[in-house]
Amino acid sequence: IGRILVPGMYSYEICDPYSLLNKWFGLDIPCLAEGEFYHNGLTCECGLFRSPLIAPFEATKVQLVEHDTYRYMRDVIVFNTEDGVWDRLGGSDFDGDQCAIVPDNTPAYSEDQRRRISKHDRPPHCWHKNALM
Repeated sequence: IGRILVPGMYSYEICDPYSLLNKWFGLDIPCLAEGEFYHNGLTCECGLFRSPLIAPFEATKVQLVEHDTYRYMRDVIVFNTEDGVWDRLGGSDFDGDQCAIVPDNTPAYSEDQRRRISKHDRPPHCWHKNALM
């Protein structure tokens, strides 16, 4: 039995705190719109899923955006409050659940291929320098 390795990482899921403040207290703080997600200032499409992945429809593709309001948040993924994507991730919620974040157009490698390819020969992608591989 083999494994397929892809660059990515697990991050804690959090709900957009500024959107909640805007809704509860009538504030006007810039926040994530429907279809937008924040993770470490990255801008790219990526796949989200939780482990174990029970059904194929539990993996979803989302758009990461850079947003100054969230620049201090590190190693978490901020979900917008508008589209309910978290519920499609195997019923996840915000009580300490984590999801895998994998950049789109990321090449997949078997363990054997990974050992033979140097980091400098791997195709570039939108991930940051600390991407797990």
